[in-house]
Parts: sequence; structure tokens; C-alpha cells
Amino acid sequence: MFGALFGNANKGWYREKTVSVKSLPPNAWGLYEMHGNVREWCNDLYGDYPDEPVINPTGANKGTSRVLRGDSWYNGAKGVRSAYRDYDTPDKSSRNFGFRFALGQTAS
Repeated sequence: MFGALFGNANKGWYREKTVSVKSLPPNAWGLYEMHGNVREWCNDLYGDYPDEPVINPTGANKGTSRVLRGDSWYNGAKGVRSAYRDYDTPDKSSRNFGFRFALGQTAS
């Protein structure tokens, strides 16, 4: 059963809560806790993507729901991919919703 969920990798320790930043090793890009800590709020409004290919789609032009990316420790392995997209209204709070501060790139 777990082979299908984890790509035949060993199942890790289920902590049953979020973990502190830098408590686990970073990924290849130096980012910490990218999979399964919390669902991350995004600035994008939720809506259908365009039919044509786009790079870095920004979401709908109008609406009330915001995009949530990934999945949290609470919901299991099915949605921990960054491509997993869900939505909710910004007034919703949950112990498995969060956000990430990321430093932007500066022009050289």
C-alpha cells in the first residue's frame, strides 16, 4: 500500500504536527520543509488555467477563493507535490494552512 503513495520509498516518521523550519535537511535547491508541513496560501485567485501553455500562471482575474499549494502533515501523502492545488477563502484558518516567506531575486 505505501509503495504506491511513496514511490516505493520507505515511509518516514509520522510526527502528527508541523515541524520547525530547518529541523529537516534542505532539498537540492536549499529549501526547507517543502513537502507535507502545511498547505501554503498563495496570492493567486483560484480559477481555471488558460487552455494554452503558460509559464507561471497567475490564476483567475476575479473571485473570492485563494490558491492553496501542496498538502499538510494532516492529510497524508497524496497531495504533498507542489503541483497539488486546492482553494479556500482567505478568512479560513486551519492548523494545516500556512504561508512561506521567500526572498526574491534582485536585478544584477
